[in-house]
Amino acid sequence: MSAGISDTSPDAERVQIELFRRASAGRKVALVRSLSTTTIELSRRNQSRRSITVALGVPLPPLTSFPTGEIGMKSPPDLISALIPVTDLFESWEVDYFIGGSIASSAHGIPRATTDIDLVAALPEDLVKPLWEMLREGYYIEEAAVRRAVANRGSFNLIHLTTMLKLDIFVRGSGEYELEEARRAAPIPFDDAPDGRQFPVASAEDMIIVKLDWFRRGGEVSERQWSDITGLLKVRAETLDWDYLRHWTGRKGTDDLLSRALVEATPPADQPEELA
Repeated sequence: MSAGISDTSPDAERVQIELFRRASAGRKVALVRSLSTTTIELSRRNQSRRSITVALGVPLPPLTSFPTGEIGMKSPPDLISALIPVTDLFESWEVDYFIGGSIASSAHGIPRATTDIDLVAALPEDLVKPLWEMLREGYYIEEAAVRRAVANRGSFNLIHLTTMLKLDIFVRGSGEYELEEARRAAPIPFDDAPDGRQFPVASAEDMIIVKLDWFRRGGEVSERQWSDITGLLKVRAETLDWDYLRHWTGRKGTDDLLSRALVEATPPADQPEELA
């Protein structure tokens, strides 16, 4: 499994990693939004509206192209379009939440396009029906799936019908780690504009911890998860809270994977003696 950037020479990769280190989180998320918008538009152009409508049993908005670069025209829908209706509800209901997954790992590490948004939310049972009622017009959402996820501290899916983006909502547990992970989440702007919208995002350390756990539980075969982990280490190794990382990967039994990922993410000339 390659930990490097595909088809990239070592010198070019070093330059790119240094650029990512210098870039703000907002700038990197803006890049993710741009890449994802292109992915969305290409997908929309190749989708059959009728086949999706039949499969879901719900009507979809027209799958037309979106104008870009035209003065006065609305920007193409992107991650924000799918995210804001959900997070606005959470905030109005004072539901604690934060963003994880590929958006968080991109904000802290190496940006990549995504058509999935991961949210962790302390969603109570009494908000299941209101959530379904408020989102069912713009999203594919199953009330029963939401109710099961809340009861079992599991997850459920939303599909934003306009952008086709999927949101995975993980109902937060009450364990020691889950509470600490939520406490460490911090607001990050989704662009570099002075008044840009900010969302709470999981820390770089917690993304490494969670992705190492997902990687192990998935049989250690996901190249995307491993690439996200090594990308985080390439960009953030010098600024990470290593005591926190070592503590929780030790508790979760993934400290061996952390050591392996660090070796793969560190150029041989820069490796400390114990890793060489």
